[in-house]
Amino acid sequence: MLVCIQDNGVGIPAHILERLFKNENITTRGTFNEKGTGIGLMVCKDFMIRNDGDITVSSQEGQGAKFCLSLPTSK
Repeated sequence: MLVCIQDNGVGIPAHILERLFKNENITTRGTFNEKGTGIGLMVCKDFMIRNDGDITVSSQEGQGAKFCLSLPTSK
């Protein structure tokens, strides 16, 4: 099963995208200047791995981001 969620926010700069999911502390600001640390994405990544799934992110700065979750539907 593949579920993708896309937004039209500020997007994620390329230098941050390549650091996601690498156990690094990344602080960024969102569309409404809210602070983000990336810890939620790390929790999601861990959950997906434990369930034989995956999470991917694609983004262009200024054009939003797309998050895709894939999970097996049967063994």
